[in-house]
Amino acid sequence: MLALLIAPLTGAELEMMAGNTITGEILDINDQGIRVTTSMGGSSATMLLRRHLIHRYRTNSDSPWEIVTPRPKVERPEPEPQPEPGRPVRPARQSMPLPDRGFFGWRGDGSGSFGDDLEPPTHWDDSRNVVWKRELPTWGSGSPTLFGDAILVTREPHTLLCIERSDGSIRWQVENSLPEVLGSGEDPGDAPPSGLRGWTMATPVTDGTHIWVAFAQGLITCFDASGNRVWAQPLNTVGQWGANLSASPLLWRNLLLQQSADGLIAFDKRTGQRLWRASFCCHLLGTGCFMDIDGRTHLLSTEGHLVRLDDGRQLSGRVVDRAWQNWGPSAVAHKNIGVFHLHGRSTKNETCIQAFRYSPTGEAEKIWEVIADPDYNYYTRMGNSPLIHQGIYYATTDGGLLVAIDVESGEVLYRHKFNRVNYTSMTQAGPYIYISGRNHMHIIAAGREFREVATFPHGFTRPEARPWLLISSPIFVGREMYVVDHTHIWRIQSR
Repeated sequence: MLALLIAPLTGAELEMMAGNTITGEILDINDQGIRVTTSMGGSSATMLLRRHLIHRYRTNSDSPWEIVTPRPKVERPEPEPQPEPGRPVRPARQSMPLPDRGFFGWRGDGSGSFGDDLEPPTHWDDSRNVVWKRELPTWGSGSPTLFGDAILVTREPHTLLCIERSDGSIRWQVENSLPEVLGSGEDPGDAPPSGLRGWTMATPVTDGTHIWVAFAQGLITCFDASGNRVWAQPLNTVGQWGANLSASPLLWRNLLLQQSADGLIAFDKRTGQRLWRASFCCHLLGTGCFMDIDGRTHLLSTEGHLVRLDDGRQLSGRVVDRAWQNWGPSAVAHKNIGVFHLHGRSTKNETCIQAFRYSPTGEAEKIWEVIADPDYNYYTRMGNSPLIHQGIYYATTDGGLLVAIDVESGEVLYRHKFNRVNYTSMTQAGPYIYISGRNHMHIIAAGREFREVATFPHGFTRPEARPWLLISSPIFVGREMYVVDHTHIWRIQSR
């Protein structure tokens, strides 16, 4: 294509191969691509969009589209075979078991409870219960996601992996560099963001047929089961601590919900179209949790903002006391009660747990509060997320202080001190609660009295510079447990 020297075309639209649309002013069109000026973050930016990234463009909304790069033909799948009488069809892939909310993502459905009917392992070492352990291409901090007979994992700086549950081999992997996917932005390469937590802390989410994942460089994107990109959209992830994002995407009906520096955004999960935005100051670290009130589903933020999901209406603002703030743990909910683990603004050794009961119109009433005595041998700040199981709230601080509280009454059932734990969030499987320490796995019995089931060296690889930054949380299915550490993925299974 010869270079076209044209007068600037304002109001132009460029539809990218990734599915997103860029609007702005076309300056020129040449063999390399289209040079365009567009508005980004309140200021204008000029960039050259490469031809292979552009599907089509038009000079204004009334002009016809001009094709730059044709889309590949989509092969229609062959119709599924019909079973002969008495002979069922054998599926090509293992069916996807989903929690009640219809998706699988961070800590399952976000609650951390994987079910009471599981038979998970309570010990492992080099010679027992480790089915396989596979080294991953690069390091990472994100948690694994169950995807039928596969596991989804993110790795630095922008890789999505699909791994076979049977042997740990890689089924497919996709890179998600901003310049390649969106046609704009910068690729940070292997340079970690501030805090060394990584660009890939957010956990993928799936409904069993498609996959959605967010990256801290500023991208949220959708894939089909074979790793083909369906759509991609930019995401503002620059918050209080720089470009940090561990708040994971969630699904509700046809909505993909993602926290960002612009607030809570609801995308159409099928097309990537933005449907609504709740513009409260949104935390980029802790993932929101679901709360059902009078038959309607809401999302509860880390500091108490309540958003009704069927219309995107924000019913309440921040409810936690101003003397406290959220370091990153997700809120958890039991019926219409939200519980928040908070820390003081002046020291790492002040911690507070507050519980609020919400009405259908969003009014929040504080029903109890527990303030721990500062212990300067044990940091009482909390970087991991708590858990509610059968009406009991469980939480551990960074220093290893475990507390169990009756959610309805606020009664402290027990306290216990472990050695320091890392940022791995608590999970429940079968009759057990799993708490990951820096070097040891602690397994306790769920219930109103403390009973330690097992404590043993877990063997997980941690970042050498910051050993507490083992962030990934385990997932469970049947007798199986999957763990992603700093460098490896594990399949651990009870006998």
